[in-house]
Amino acid sequence: MHAVLRQLDSVDLGADSLDSYVPPNPDVFGILLSAHVGPSDQEAEELFYVTVCTPTWLAGNAMRAPTKGFTFVRDTLVVDAWDPVVIHRAVADLCSRTSGSDWSEIANKLSRYLAWEFEDYTP
Repeated sequence: MHAVLRQLDSVDLGADSLDSYVPPNPDVFGILLSAHVGPSDQEAEELFYVTVCTPTWLAGNAMRAPTKGFTFVRDTLVVDAWDPVVIHRAVADLCSRTSGSDWSEIANKLSRYLAWEFEDYTP
C-alpha cells in the first residue's frame, strides 16, 4: 500500500485554483497548501499541510518572531519559484514513494514532511 495525492489546494488562494494562481512575486512567496492524501487501496483521504515558499521568502520570514538567532523549519517545501506543476509533482512523488503495511504507518511517514491533521491525536 502507498499514499496517493488526491487534491492539492489552499484556502489562501480564494477563488483561484493552484493552476491559475500567480503570486505577486513568483520568486518571493510563501503559501500554505492542503494536500488531500489517502491510501492507494481506499477512497478515504486525510489532510496534510505544507508551506510552499522560496528561499528568499523563508530567509525573510522564518526569523520574524523573537528568536535566539535560530529557527526550526518543519512542514515546508522550498522551491526556486512559483510553478504549480513542480509543486504538485513534489507532493505527488513524496506520496507515491511513501508505503507501509497500513495507513497509520504511511501517514506517520508522511508527517515527517507534511503536517498531518491527526498528528499526536489520541482517542
